[in-house]
Amino acid sequence: MKAAIDFFASKPKRVYDMGCGAGTVMMAAKEEGLEAWGNDVNKAAVEMLSEMGFNVQHGFTEELELPSEYFEIVMNFDYLEHSYTPLEDLKVCHRILKPGGLMYLKTLYLDCPSHREKGEAWQLFGSGHFYYFSMSVLKRMIESVGFKIENVLEGQLVFIAARRV
Repeated sequence: MKAAIDFFASKPKRVYDMGCGAGTVMMAAKEEGLEAWGNDVNKAAVEMLSEMGFNVQHGFTEELELPSEYFEIVMNFDYLEHSYTPLEDLKVCHRILKPGGLMYLKTLYLDCPSHREKGEAWQLFGSGHFYYFSMSVLKRMIESVGFKIENVLEGQLVFIAARRV
């Protein structure tokens, strides 16, 4: 969470966590004094986070009614590869961010060192991953919906900070 906040000159107010799971990012956002919202398909996780006072919805992101241009940050960690509609989800990220807002994305990618080394035996094939992206395709997808990529950190996973322009 802190890494995303560091992209701002003044402290943001609201964060949206796509695929919030057990709420780790939302809890970190709350500790930073941010209003945290999120969604997940795990109903038990959504109920638990709702009971903790978070604004969290059950369901797929593209199917939810979310306010436009409301959030300064959208966290998209370990979500895109599990999505049935990754391009549509990136469009939602763009729509719900305020102009100048930041999408901070983490995902697996086909060009990573472990995939190049292991090929078809790569341990991240399967496990509910529906899409696999090369870096070039991932960057084009992000830019095609209206983001400007500001930072890319490649390792076993990739972290991308992209600003809504």
